Amino acid sequence: MRGKPLLLGGGLIVLAVTSTLYWRLQADTPASPAATATMSATNTDRLAVPAPSNAEQQALLGNPAVQAQEQRLAFHAAYRDFVSNAAKLSSPQREAQARALSEQIEAYEQRSELAMSESLLLQLGLIQLTASDEQEQKEQAAALVARYKARSAEQAAKAPAPSAEFQRYKTDEKRIVAEVMSMDSIPAGLSRDEYLRQRLQQAREQHY
Repeated sequence: MRGKPLLLGGGLIVLAVTSTLYWRLQADTPASPAATATMSATNTDRLAVPAPSNAEQQALLGNPAVQAQEQRLAFHAAYRDFVSNAAKLSSPQREAQARALSEQIEAYEQRSELAMSESLLLQLGLIQLTASDEQEQKEQAAALVARYKARSAEQAAKAPAPSAEFQRYKTDEKRIVAEVMSMDSIPAGLSRDEYLRQRLQQAREQHY
């Protein structure tokens, strides 16, 4: 790729949670075959979970929250695919896909589904993948950062006094962004922007 990468790397911390269910049956004498069969049938009936009906499945898939989540997952998958395959695309294809992703990023930001820092990072990643050389990357990145700074200042001027929770989140947000951007390698295999997005999402969940 042209120039030094601005943002992209690999890594994501995956947390695995395991649980074990113990069943212990005690009896003074062995159960008869008939009693064992009855017990097995009773336990099977007790543990069986009825499968959702087709109508219930359709209602779930039609839920706006579920559809919105599916769209977000599809967007992040498309962004990762673009990062992986941009070098294989022709210049017009690369520009068209980057433009479509940029428009989606702006839409998510306007709906407050992406923090401004996350949106900026994703947009910078697109610049790194589409600008023709390192100098052009720097110029476009500087212009983008200046635009976001102006937008942030405008929003701050209009916003009411922030809550204590928001102030704590912003402190954590600044620390997390600085930490992730200074990392030489990202844990476990995703891009730097995806790792940052997940760290910021965790911080939001902790504070709100």
